[in-house]
Amino acid sequence: MTSRPHVFSSGLRRLDGFTLAEALVGLAVFALILLLLLAGLRSAGQGWQAVERHAARADELRLASGFLRRTLSRTVPLTYGELEDDDYPYFEGEERRIRFAAGLPAHRGGGGLYLIELERDAAQRMLRMRYHPVLLEADGLPASAEEETVALIDEVRSIEFAYYGLTSDGELRWQERWVERVALPLLVRLRVVPAEGAPWPELVVPLPALHRSGEPQWLVRLPEE
Repeated sequence: MTSRPHVFSSGLRRLDGFTLAEALVGLAVFALILLLLLAGLRSAGQGWQAVERHAARADELRLASGFLRRTLSRTVPLTYGELEDDDYPYFEGEERRIRFAAGLPAHRGGGGLYLIELERDAAQRMLRMRYHPVLLEADGLPASAEEETVALIDEVRSIEFAYYGLTSDGELRWQERWVERVALPLLVRLRVVPAEGAPWPELVVPLPALHRSGEPQWLVRLPEE
């Protein structure tokens, strides 16, 4: 006698203990769980990437701020030869650029005194540093030196320098320019707004106290460019 599969009143045939509807529901639930797991893994991956980016930016902030603080704090009022009445130190400060003479750490320049320029490169959105060592010929004139360029801070929206010192009216306040002054400013301030995220903490660096007097100690005298 040939056996026939049992048919329920609903008309659905049982397959291996499950109806077709039950199998479809199970597959749907499994697919939903799989999608939720994949979404969770992707969210966790994105969160981890955000943490890594934040940590990288924090390291960049710490390293760049430390380097700028150390370098600016080593600023010296540099000229070539004997000081004359119309001479100014090698220091030129503007809102988006600063030029000064200072020592560099061994890992960056090998030690010694350097002419340094920090400038915002708007096209590449970075704070760029140009520098070359102060070299003198036998007659005391500057010798040519190869200039190097490095990016100190990448992906920046804006960079602003400011300078605290006496104005022409004899007032102490922050100023956007410090050009053709017989003395160095007391403080240099740097504000950085990255392309993404909150602005960096304001960096304020006091210049060496030795050079704050009205008659600073000049080292050598630069010729006109």
